[in-house]
Amino acid sequence: MHCTFRLPLFLTSLVCLLSAAAPAAPAGFGNLSAKNSGGKLVIKGGDESVGFTVDQLGLQPGEFRVDPDNATLVNGGSATIIVTGITDDVIIDLGKKSDAFGIHDATIPGRLKAGLEKGADAVQLINVTVGESVRIDVGSGGDAVQLINVVSGQEAKILCGTGNDAVSISGASASFAGLFVDGGLGELSLSASPPQVNGEFRVKGGEKGDSISLTGISCTGSFTLLLETGDNSISMSGCSMNGSFLLTGAASDDDSLTLSNTAVGGALELLLEGGDNSVSIGACSAGAGLFYNVNAGGKKRDDINLGDVVINGPTEVELGRGNNDLTISGVSQLDDLEVTGKDGEDDVSAFGAAFDGTVRVLLKDGGNSAEIVSSSVNGGLTIKTGDGDDFINTTGTTVQGNLVLNAGTGNDTIIP
Repeated sequence: MHCTFRLPLFLTSLVCLLSAAAPAAPAGFGNLSAKNSGGKLVIKGGDESVGFTVDQLGLQPGEFRVDPDNATLVNGGSATIIVTGITDDVIIDLGKKSDAFGIHDATIPGRLKAGLEKGADAVQLINVTVGESVRIDVGSGGDAVQLINVVSGQEAKILCGTGNDAVSISGASASFAGLFVDGGLGELSLSASPPQVNGEFRVKGGEKGDSISLTGISCTGSFTLLLETGDNSISMSGCSMNGSFLLTGAASDDDSLTLSNTAVGGALELLLEGGDNSVSIGACSAGAGLFYNVNAGGKKRDDINLGDVVINGPTEVELGRGNNDLTISGVSQLDDLEVTGKDGEDDVSAFGAAFDGTVRVLLKDGGNSAEIVSSSVNGGLTIKTGDGDDFINTTGTTVQGNLVLNAGTGNDTIIP
């Protein structure tokens, strides 16, 4: 897309990232009103596109500067205005065309509420402190939202609509009392690295596939990622949460999760429904592990790789229909482990792992493989498979409790 009209410099890059199909700049002027309404700063757009910034640089508390671009009129004129006496919310209500606004270097005493309707919109907040909640609703269209060093006293919500949207949250001093991102009905591209979320962090994916990257986040509550339809890719590294981690997939879609160097205080729970799913978890810890694949039918495949993990509570893995792999490797320490399979051919293996409790691998009919090799099991070890040609290997593993190996019928191999 070629940007043909002037915006404040720090917004220009956001607008140019929007889809090439976004409408061009208006030929005439957009109309904007800005006023003090009962201590609130209320900014409203008209029928044309508008672009503006809001800041408090060099101003007194309660004073806000509204600076329009050269295609926008504010209160009937083209000059910058200063609105005084603001003691409460900042409310921005824009129209159905493509709009762009930014707020920087400002402290908002109450809430920040921004509503944008149709069009390819751009929103950028830099060095903004909000006393209460943040709500940004970008409506339909391909939109871009960027938050840098934003602090909110209550939960911040970013709500996307029907278009393909890009959301970026970052900054060394960023802090939220809860954070919620809703991908709406399109594709969501989310990049987030705020260091502190003082509450729950929730992400609802879009319905056409998402790309989500989360880095260095510390969350005092739980993290929830609800994926909708579409093939999704999630990467999360260097994060910690006091509560649980929950990821849910969608039927018939292929999802990929990479989780590294992350500490989960509660349960690490993955509900991978339909599709061919891939999970890689490395150098992570959790209070418990719950990995479920509930395929309604068909022959799909899931790959779950756990490397250098510490799981202090019980771990349950339910392998759905299809040919699935579970691999535990590296210096991994787990409590109890129970793996159950359904139809299909499953491969379950643990190499060099230490289990404080019992290990149970219960697989159904099919050519299955179960290897617990060079590991230690403080409780009992049970491996059972159904009909089919199965392979069971326990070479180099020490078992403190009962050892039960049952390969069912078929041409089976059991070592040792």
